[in-house]
Amino acid sequence: MSKNEVYTNVSTSRGKVLYRGYDAKTGIRFQRRVNHPARLWIESDVETGWKSLDGTSLTTKAFSTISEAKKWKKQYTDVSNLNIYGNSNFEYQWIYDNFPGDVEWDMKNILIANIDIEVDSNEGFPEPID
Repeated sequence: MSKNEVYTNVSTSRGKVLYRGYDAKTGIRFQRRVNHPARLWIESDVETGWKSLDGTSLTTKAFSTISEAKKWKKQYTDVSNLNIYGNSNFEYQWIYDNFPGDVEWDMKNILIANIDIEVDSNEGFPEPID
């Protein structure tokens, strides 16, 4: 990834990060599919510098892929004495790791679309409280 890249959309699919963006110098748009190592956190008896919101010491559980992290989390979700911490929306980890600080974007390079669908309403539209 170039330091000139600016992302406009990030999602995950099939264990990969899909992202769209543009080159800040040329304005050329691109889309990429990349691997990303994922992280979750578990409780630790050792002080690591990582803490939960309630002050519990945590240690990083690193995975080589998003799929591996999701599989591990699913496997251990019902284990009663294992608390799993961290955001499993891994696209946010990818953004944090690849775009630290503020993203300097240019509105002329961002595409915005709106889709308005028309539907039959032979019997009228429902009231909002319905």
